[in-house]
Amino acid sequence: MGRTYSDPTFGANHVVGLGKIGSNATAGTALARFATYMTGKVTEVFAVVHAVGTATNAGWTIKLGTTSIGALTAGKSEAGSIVAASLTDTDVTPTDVLNLHNVTSDTSLEAFIYVVYQEAFS
Repeated sequence: MGRTYSDPTFGANHVVGLGKIGSNATAGTALARFATYMTGKVTEVFAVVHAVGTATNAGWTIKLGTTSIGALTAGKSEAGSIVAASLTDTDVTPTDVLNLHNVTSDTSLEAFIYVVYQEAFS
């Protein structure tokens, strides 16, 4: 089990934007990546919807390397809405890469993606 948020060896939350991505690629295509540079924990991935999709299940699978750790489904969410991923807090090391893979092709859906993480100080 991971350390709690209040553990003194974790720093404050940091938020990094991965830019705007769509979901109009073939399923399984990596559309965004977050390369970790530290030991820490990814606590959240969320999207701010820019353009509404047409498919209810459109979104992205979140993978640590090749292992799925969550999903971010934006589907037909309204533009401007914030959609949080179903994600379990995940420990990361300096060599890990978080990948967002397309679930299904939706030529309309676009969103700005953000990753929230805590850096470990030990």
